[in-house]
Amino acid sequence: MPTLVRAEGWQHVRDVLWGRRPPPPRGLGADLLGRWQLSSLADLSACRRRLTAALHGRVRPARADEGSVERIVLLFEELGSNALRHGRRPVQLTVWSCSDHWLLTVSDAAVESAPIPAINRDAAQGGMGLYLVARLGNGHGWTVDGDHKIAWVQVSFAGGDSAGDTPA
Repeated sequence: MPTLVRAEGWQHVRDVLWGRRPPPPRGLGADLLGRWQLSSLADLSACRRRLTAALHGRVRPARADEGSVERIVLLFEELGSNALRHGRRPVQLTVWSCSDHWLLTVSDAAVESAPIPAINRDAAQGGMGLYLVARLGNGHGWTVDGDHKIAWVQVSFAGGDSAGDTPA
């Protein structure tokens, strides 16, 4: 991806990397793994531990490899911390187990602010989480539903490293 330094190019980069599109349908037989309301980063850590324990226990689909479990947990934390830091409460994370992937949705009340990947920033200063989500997920995006913004990512149960985003 070329580096853009002009402000008018930033909108294009944001739209390409984090386009506004609704989450894909969950499909028949999707199971709700959990729904968590967050008010702090401490809440996020506790919920991440519960999700990790569940995915290493009874709710992990037999065909879900360890790499996919690590990815969904990492993306849970990345999107959750972004919502807490840059969004507006209430923040809610939801994880669904679908036919061959997990669907993570994160909602917050900051409908006026889209997820914006850091551009022209030194990675040492942070702000690379949305790039990470785009790279490790198998589909991602965001939308507005009433008074909530929803960011989402799909993570396949198997397949090792993600091949990047596939359009929803």
